[in-house]
Amino acid sequence: MRLASSLDPHHFLSNPNWKACHLHLHQAILAACGAPELLAFCDKLRDEAGRYRALASTRAYSDRDVALEHAEIARAPIARDAERTRGLHSQHYERTVRLLGAEMDRGL
Repeated sequence: MRLASSLDPHHFLSNPNWKACHLHLHQAILAACGAPELLAFCDKLRDEAGRYRALASTRAYSDRDVALEHAEIARAPIARDAERTRGLHSQHYERTVRLLGAEMDRGL
């Protein structure tokens, strides 16, 4: 079952169930590294970036299919393709950072 990130299809209203699943997906992918210090650093980065993600999530990005990105990220480790998992996860984060940076440049 696919959860919507918004509870309202007409304007963004954060879905807490989606947020929890989103967090668990990324944590599960990162957990495979097995490095507690790196995982702690990733948690800190996620927490610090949270406010910017929350602001950016209220905007629509028609050139980005986040649901597809997450589906591909989830399928890669199931296929035991570590290199693809790393690549897709990195690309996902990099896209997010670029979008957040652009929003901040525009005065988010």
